[in-house]
Amino acid sequence: MTFRNKAHIILLKRGLLVSLLLLGLAIAAPAQVSITPDDIPTTQGTMIPYYTRSDTQGFPIDLGFDGPGRSWDFSQYEFDGIEGDYIVNPEESAYYETFPLANRVIEPAVGGTGLFNSGIRYETVADSGWYWLGSGTEMIGDFGFPISFPEPIMILPMGNDQTLGAEWAIADTFSYNYTADTLTVDTLLVQLIYGGFAEYDAWGDVTYPGGESEALRVYMSFDMHVDLYAIQWLFGQRLVIPLGEWYRMDGTHMYTWYAPGVGELVRVTSRIMEENTDFDSAASIQVRYLPPDLNIPTSELVFGVVQVGDTSNTVLSITNEGENPGLIMGIEPGFGLDEIISFEDEFPMIVEAGETADINIFWTPQEVGELSGSITVTHNDPTLENPITISIAGIAENTVQDDQSGVLPTALALEQNYPNPFNPSTDIHFGLPHAGTARLSVYDVLGREVATLVNSQLNAGWHRVTWDAGSNPSGFYFYILETEDARLTGKMVLMK
Repeated sequence: MTFRNKAHIILLKRGLLVSLLLLGLAIAAPAQVSITPDDIPTTQGTMIPYYTRSDTQGFPIDLGFDGPGRSWDFSQYEFDGIEGDYIVNPEESAYYETFPLANRVIEPAVGGTGLFNSGIRYETVADSGWYWLGSGTEMIGDFGFPISFPEPIMILPMGNDQTLGAEWAIADTFSYNYTADTLTVDTLLVQLIYGGFAEYDAWGDVTYPGGESEALRVYMSFDMHVDLYAIQWLFGQRLVIPLGEWYRMDGTHMYTWYAPGVGELVRVTSRIMEENTDFDSAASIQVRYLPPDLNIPTSELVFGVVQVGDTSNTVLSITNEGENPGLIMGIEPGFGLDEIISFEDEFPMIVEAGETADINIFWTPQEVGELSGSITVTHNDPTLENPITISIAGIAENTVQDDQSGVLPTALALEQNYPNPFNPSTDIHFGLPHAGTARLSVYDVLGREVATLVNSQLNAGWHRVTWDAGSNPSGFYFYILETEDARLTGKMVLMK
């Protein structure tokens, strides 16, 4: 039920005298929420992000009531994702020469539905109001043209015009001739017909994902369609050839909530040919996503020195310095690190405003050597690179036990591992006749190196090292001892 219908019911209840007084005085209720030009985002090079959902078949929506002091809750809806309107430099846009007075040029969110999602949008924000001047359309490839309205469409009046029940008209018909080398006809005639009206119909409090705000609601009803004609000159005669309807949007209703300091907060559009102004099934919804201010350190994360087979952790601390919830969608190890880098936290992870999330990252090295790689952090802060890549580093060592028997081997020696077969760990003894660099590695039957147990400078004598096979599958493995002078090989069996 609209505000005007409810007003008539109230008048009947209060009696004929009050009705006449109200009709004679034409009282309009002032809106308790006001929007100024400063509330409309105009900063070039920025994105205005929205939670979006579109479905031409419709999805349930609760528009609430019109009138003063209302409340609406859009925080519980399921959305398809986050998209954004981009504010671009007017002078760098494709059709600036057609719209030299535009001080706000928008590339709308992809997938949006409605009157205001039709190509690059050219607007003017002034003290008297917020106006739509026209659009730059693109049909196929580079074939596009500007559509400049004869009279700007009022999006939002400013100042004293923001009173409940205040209306403004949206109606016009005009044609536009377009000529291009890419056309196979002399001229393309574009005829656009649109009509409707808009009014301030409610104000109140809006709950949305991330917070609450007071807002002023505008209801808009409109019809719009675009017809294309080819104009061809033949033997001095002008032929107008209908090409058909390019775009139609009849019987469409739109509710938009505007909030101080934010601008457009929520927009709900009906399905085409909707007969009910208080519809309960919408074709699209956009809810302003107010981003967090995430501080994600990009400095290298260091695990330090870790024994092969042991697990060490380091902490990635992410702080939300903003006023809206942050979201860590996930953290992924870099290429080849899936088996040695892990996380105990579940994602997505919410980082509330003003809070810090400490995320534990675990490294379980399987071989001796340096860790060199990275992790990627995916998040919901549109002001940051996404995902963010963070380097990780560490050193993996394997403790080599010295045998204090006092008897030095006369040549390089490699004994049979014990136990053998084994599960999951086994000891390998080897001897060096003199000090030097030794490397002890493990290979599978395909010749792939699966572990490096030793790769360091060792003293002369007998040594022992343990191999924890961990997640390696059962089967035969070869262990190879190498020095500057010789190379020895042994065989062992992992049996799980």
